[in-house]
Amino acid sequence: MDFALMFCPYCGGDIDSSDESRYLCKGCGKSIYTDRESIRHFIRPGELEDTFREALDSLEDDNPRKALALADDILKASEETDFDAFFLRGAVYAHLGEDGKAFNDWKRGLELLSVYTNIDAYVCLMTCCISKMIFNKEEEFVEFHPLKYIDKLCDEIHTNTNESCKAFFYYNIYMEYRKILGRNDASGNESFNEIVPELFRRVVAYHRNFWCLPRIIDGYLAATGYDSETYEEDDMEDAHVYELIAERLRAYTGSMTEDDMRRIHGLWDDVSLGMMEERLDALIPREEGVFGKLLSRKSSDDASIDVEAAIDGYVRKCLLLDDDEAQASDEPQVLE
Repeated sequence: MDFALMFCPYCGGDIDSSDESRYLCKGCGKSIYTDRESIRHFIRPGELEDTFREALDSLEDDNPRKALALADDILKASEETDFDAFFLRGAVYAHLGEDGKAFNDWKRGLELLSVYTNIDAYVCLMTCCISKMIFNKEEEFVEFHPLKYIDKLCDEIHTNTNESCKAFFYYNIYMEYRKILGRNDASGNESFNEIVPELFRRVVAYHRNFWCLPRIIDGYLAATGYDSETYEEDDMEDAHVYELIAERLRAYTGSMTEDDMRRIHGLWDDVSLGMMEERLDALIPREEGVFGKLLSRKSSDDASIDVEAAIDGYVRKCLLLDDDEAQASDEPQVLE
């Protein structure tokens, strides 16, 4: 996440940044944690605090069986009403590679939640666990479809809490997965790297702070070694599309006010942004899981695709600059 926050990424309200460990929204009361790698933010003070910490200590010591036993004990004592114990046990199952069991426990925890001011703590927990699970499954050549898994879990979050967390989810996983690759000296392994651009594409599609998004794109381009002078030879036409998106966003938002950005942020959610994912897919086609060469392709009548016009239409749609009728007739060209 980009932490040059001007307003709450959940509701668009004013934030208090006096605490270095988190931002606090003055509107919805949510905490947005600065340490995105911690899985401990969700632990509540109380008599079970030490038990939760002991379980997570066991997990970090690679003793998931002990962590699982502690989570089961909490659930049994609470007659399976302790939502935090479900999130804890889900983390243990994710550590064990039991993605289905992890999903079911996190889903149950979300169903039991009734107050959402600490939803970001659960986002941190689940995204850290999923990042590690993706790497472990890739390392062991276990078939897994991370994008479908993440989408389904984010849908559960929205259904149960009405919170739009997809941008957080994908950005957290994208950043954490890259760190895992680096720590395991796997960043040069193509099979491990294939998931990175897929994660980032979802980050772009679901981001609602369009002042912040160009900086995130800049970071991605720098990390991939993108060079605007040689992108075609480097086979990085997808990165060039992101550069153009960032340029158009800066051009349009440069004259916008903070109130404009809050309004735009508030009019999008994870459901409506699903449409933007489809539009972005149209700009960055893939063949058999590999990004296509967008800028060199031709349409069926052999006319060059007007990429910049399509990207301009996409950005205008993001920023709600056209009325509904104009937007409906301004679809980007879908590449065959």
